Amino acid sequence: MRTEDWELWKDAASPALRRHVESVEHCALCSLAVERVADAFMLPAGKRFFPRNVKVAYGQ
Repeated sequence: MRTEDWELWKDAASPALRRHVESVEHCALCSLAVERVADAFMLPAGKRFFPRNVKVAYGQ
């Protein structure tokens, strides 16, 4: 994932989706890298690995 692709994707998103994406990017509980957030929104759904701190914060 390239930063430019992620920015283009966000620019094309609706305002509501953009706010949601940015709240996930800046979530203090998750502390996910921007690349992980981009992959979650841009790649097809499937099984994903989530760090322990995310599972603790949100459950399995």
